[in-house]
Amino acid sequence: MSELELHAAFGSVHDDDGARVVAFAASDDPEDGYVFVQADITSPAAPLYLEVSDEIFGAFDALEAVHFGDGLIALTIRPAMAMRFGAVSRVLVHWDDATDGGAEAAAALQAMMAR
Repeated sequence: MSELELHAAFGSVHDDDGARVVAFAASDDPEDGYVFVQADITSPAAPLYLEVSDEIFGAFDALEAVHFGDGLIALTIRPAMAMRFGAVSRVLVHWDDATDGGAEAAAALQAMMAR
């Protein structure tokens, strides 16, 4: 299994059709890489959806754990789901003060994980 790293230039939080989406992107071009986690606002017990750089690398209930550090978010993918993500077992999202919307997105993801 491998790790994937994303150096985020942008972070965002938005609500769309009953879901809260927290996203990080390397640039404004999706081809450069992105990560998003989506939660059902109306049903907090519903599984989260994780997508990494393409909808083919996305699934519900894929996250085993999320750890927050200084400028780093480590998303660990459940072993049974790793092949769904191209044999990636962990996604590391790097962000800093220069990441537009990064602090807001990190705080929203932390709140989402505390539900």
